[in-house]
Amino acid sequence: MISTALLTIAILSTTCGSDLITADELRLTDASLAHLQGRVGDRIGNAIQIDGISDPVRVASRVKIPRRGRRERPLLLDLWLVRNDQGWSIIQALPVGSWEQSLAHHRARLSDGPSDRHGSILRFLLREAPLPARQELWLALHSPHGDVSRWLLLGGQFLSGEAILGETIERLGLHALALEQQLFLLEGRWLSKTDYYRIQGLVVADGKVTDSRRESLTKSTSMKLDKILAVSRKNTVAKIIRSGSTRKSVVALHGSPGEVTWVRIQDHLVEEWTYHDQVVRLIDGRVFEIDSIQ
Repeated sequence: MISTALLTIAILSTTCGSDLITADELRLTDASLAHLQGRVGDRIGNAIQIDGISDPVRVASRVKIPRRGRRERPLLLDLWLVRNDQGWSIIQALPVGSWEQSLAHHRARLSDGPSDRHGSILRFLLREAPLPARQELWLALHSPHGDVSRWLLLGGQFLSGEAILGETIERLGLHALALEQQLFLLEGRWLSKTDYYRIQGLVVADGKVTDSRRESLTKSTSMKLDKILAVSRKNTVAKIIRSGSTRKSVVALHGSPGEVTWVRIQDHLVEEWTYHDQVVRLIDGRVFEIDSIQ
C-alpha cells in the first residue's frame, strides 16, 4: 500500500515541481511542496529546527526523523515538506546518500540555477561541509568573475580567525573589500563581525554599538529603577557594606575597584564596581546590590 506521504509527494510534485533545493532556499519558494536537504537541530514536541530555516517546522504524525548519537553531528537529511495553514510540515525524512553527491548537485546549480539563489546555496555548502574540507571548498568556490564580496563575506562567517582567510585576503589584495564586508583585523587575524564584537565585549543595542557590560547594567536596572532607588537610600552602618552604603564607605573598606562600568538612566548614575570577590552596584553614589563572585 502506498503511504499517504508518498501519495502526497507524487500528486504535488506533478503539479508544483520537485527540484531539490537547500534548506536556506525555502524562504524563496512559493510552492506548496518543497524537496530540500538540511540538517535538523533541536526538537520540541512536533516542531523541529532545521539549519538554514529561521522558524521551526512541524513534523507530521508518524514521520520519523533519522538521528545519530547525541555527541555526533546530526545527519544531513533529504526532506519533503508541504505547506499548510500552520506553515511547513515534514512529511518524509531520509538520510542523504553522501555529502559528495549533495555537493556535486548543488555546485552544478550554481552554474545552471538563478543567480538570486547563489548566496543561499553557498551558505548551505560552507555550513554543511565536513570541517576538514571547508577551507578547500571555500577556495574552490572563488571566481574572479563572480560575486567576490559575497564569497568573502561567507569566508568571514565560516572561517573567522582561520589562517587561510587572512592568507587569501592578502594574496588576492582584498583588504579594502574585507573591511567593506565588515570583517575586522585583530592581532593579525581576520574576524567576522560577530566574533570581533564577542572578543571586544560589544553588542548592538537600539542600532548602536555599545559595551556589553554597560548594556547588561542598563537592562538590569532600568525596569526596576524606583525599587533600586528606595533600597539605596536606606541608613547603614559605616563598617558594613550593604544597601544604602555610600561610595566613600565602599572605597574605605574595600579600596578602589578593579573595574568600573557605568551607565546613565534618566537622571541617575548607575555604576558596577568589580572586585576580585564581589560586584557592588551603586546608584547616585549609594549601594543597591552586592553579588559574590564564585
